[in-house]
Amino acid sequence: MIYIYDVLLNWFKKGKIMESFEWNTNDEIDHVKKIPLIRVDDQDLYHFLHYDIKLDLDFLTKLYKKTEVYDCKCIRKIDYAMIISNGKCSVALKFNNKGYVIGKSKLLLDEEEEVLEMTEELTITRLEYEKKNLLTSDYFMTRHEYENKNFLIKELKYMVKTNDLEKIDYLYEEYFDKENITTQEKYQILLDSVTNHYSKIHEEMVNILKLTASK
Repeated sequence: MIYIYDVLLNWFKKGKIMESFEWNTNDEIDHVKKIPLIRVDDQDLYHFLHYDIKLDLDFLTKLYKKTEVYDCKCIRKIDYAMIISNGKCSVALKFNNKGYVIGKSKLLLDEEEEVLEMTEELTITRLEYEKKNLLTSDYFMTRHEYENKNFLIKELKYMVKTNDLEKIDYLYEEYFDKENITTQEKYQILLDSVTNHYSKIHEEMVNILKLTASK
């Protein structure tokens, strides 16, 4: 098995994945001593990036304890992990003992280049796996957008909980056509809009809420 040595990985759960330039200093980043590198074709890489995946158990066993991480003064082993690459891009994957992906990480740009160079020398491995759910559109948002979206959803729900109806009316009437509807209906339209069609308008809402909170 071919390995990549001495890379930093930042595991994200629930399908979400961040480019290295979006990592935060308080993220829990693993300094990986070594991890298996597998070359896959374009379709397999696409599936692992865009779907919830369950890897075949026969291949999963080949990964057992093959990944090592520097942990203070000792070496910690990750049960099941690997980096897959098609020679154009790559992603690190962590699995549970049933084969489900439980973490994904991109690589630092210079380390990505090293992986791509090594991938050119490898033959394609045909992976057996099951595609589960297609990942949501949140997957393609930047970290800033993703965090602001969650902030806005929480704020809207808090407005209802605290009966802050004037703020709901204000946000709705500022960005949507004024209609003769109830505040509850305005809240539902706002919530559906943020959840399903996040856009520049919602970024402006976030700025307004953060500005008023700071006063």
